[in-house]
Amino acid sequence: LLVQVESLDVGAIERSMPRLAARIPTGVYYPRCLAYHGPGGSSDCDVAVVEGCEPLWDAVSFDQPGYPWPNSWVQRLREAGWSTALAHGLPGAYFNFAQVMPRLGYELWDLDSLGLVQHPGEFGARDGDLVDAVLARLPSLPSPCVLHVVTMTSHAPFKQQRAWWSGPISGDDYRDAMACVDAQLDRLLTGFLDRAPRGLVVLFGDHAAGLPSSAIERGDGVQREYVPLVIIGADVPPRTDVRL
Repeated sequence: LLVQVESLDVGAIERSMPRLAARIPTGVYYPRCLAYHGPGGSSDCDVAVVEGCEPLWDAVSFDQPGYPWPNSWVQRLREAGWSTALAHGLPGAYFNFAQVMPRLGYELWDLDSLGLVQHPGEFGARDGDLVDAVLARLPSLPSPCVLHVVTMTSHAPFKQQRAWWSGPISGDDYRDAMACVDAQLDRLLTGFLDRAPRGLVVLFGDHAAGLPSSAIERGDGVQREYVPLVIIGADVPPRTDVRL
């Protein structure tokens, strides 16, 4: 299970996500990892994670018609008989996902195929609805499998949770958004690990939140952003590594 969390800042887990923080002692935790966030926005994360290379800095990497994505490890697993799917709370037209994801090796579970709704004034489906849909479809995904889930509720300006989340409200929009996402991720991870007790969860931020406190470096025409990475699994020796 790959979980790509929108705008996950360094330190956000400790400050705002108690359920996820409680899982850290059972896994490997990298509090600060480099994330690419160039012209392709969050899709640059998909390029880096799946293709294993740095995205373009002068164009949207996903807007390269016909590029075969030869380094995709997801496609290699699919060719070896694995089931592979990516769940995203936006329509398939977003960054050409409907065309690109199959070339990367994924079956695309987008907003329309999951039967989700993008409410007025909100960006993408609500993470609570996305997790419900993914957990309902999970039993139909044969093992072994790769499931990549992309969250959206914590997208700037960090107010979307106000319309539907009933959790504690601190008054800090970013902290409240991450607390809301934390509750949904806890349901997702619990559901996945209940089905696959020896499964592996890799959770990471797609990019920083862009706040004054975010870990962002700018220089030489390049922007470097830093996000947390968590790896959880029955066979993962627990440790925290601050070197990255």
